[in-house]
Amino acid sequence: MLAVLLPGKPVWVQIAGIFTLLAGPLSLALDYLLAILQGQQRFGAFNVLRAGPAGLYCLLAAVLFVLGFKNLLLIAAALISALLVTVAASVIVVRAGLSGIVPKSVSEFGLRDMFGFGLRGMLGSVSPIETFRLDQAAIGLFLSPAALGLYVVGLAFTNLPRFFAQSIGMVAYPLMVSRRVYGWAAMWPFLWLTMGLSTTAILGLFWSAPMLVPTIFGQQFAGAVPVTRILLVGSLFFAARRILTDSSRGLGRPSAGSAAEVAAWAWLLPSVALLLPRLGIQGVAIALTTSAAFSLLVLVAILLIDQSKNRKRSETPEPVRVAL
Repeated sequence: MLAVLLPGKPVWVQIAGIFTLLAGPLSLALDYLLAILQGQQRFGAFNVLRAGPAGLYCLLAAVLFVLGFKNLLLIAAALISALLVTVAASVIVVRAGLSGIVPKSVSEFGLRDMFGFGLRGMLGSVSPIETFRLDQAAIGLFLSPAALGLYVVGLAFTNLPRFFAQSIGMVAYPLMVSRRVYGWAAMWPFLWLTMGLSTTAILGLFWSAPMLVPTIFGQQFAGAVPVTRILLVGSLFFAARRILTDSSRGLGRPSAGSAAEVAAWAWLLPSVALLLPRLGIQGVAIALTTSAAFSLLVLVAILLIDQSKNRKRSETPEPVRVAL
């Protein structure tokens, strides 16, 4: 079996490969456990355990490095050990939070409702543009490896605004579910918080990019500064769309974010085809940024229309029934 998995490799490499196969189911189990903590609004435990695998893995890898162990098998064992410890701790924390809770009937929400909700919101929650990186694929296919390297360097600076939006969205989603009585008005403060933090970070990175890019990646990557600045502008639109998507899911409108994602693809594909031959990596960055802006406008329009419909529905008086 080992020879089939990694033919021609040493036995210890094959065993390390088998270890890494455990990462998939362990990560999936951790995702479900974290989702329970998220739904319970236990955000302290949620954030600690969410950082558990990366933190423990870095600690174990550092210990192995200091002790002089540089074996791939030990590194793979450290990765799986970090996941195992985090999953075990998550099970204990989740079970402790469930003690004393009387389960309510969930008969009105069957598997069909759950799958329907997930399918309607799948494109919005897991953006194919950010997952499959069509922009990088286009550069890799039609431009040079050096151009792709410059683009990836610029893209690396957009992680901080994305981190803000993702973190706030993980809090906003369960809170919006529990605050449906407040309606759509409860969604906008999360947007303003995300925009404030993201704008502050983006402005700092935008003006310091000429210094940060060559300092971090080397002088040979100084040409990535213009594309970095374009992508930073786009990251603001992505951050706003992320928080609105998570909030709308909490309000029972998972399809709103998916519609925005479809709009982004509809804009991005022809824009890349038009701008890449003319402007190179900067053209791809402009296409990505404008598609993010367009999809955000589509999402805001959908949410405002929904908000208006809900307001009219709430203001419409119930018909008075007169007994004869």
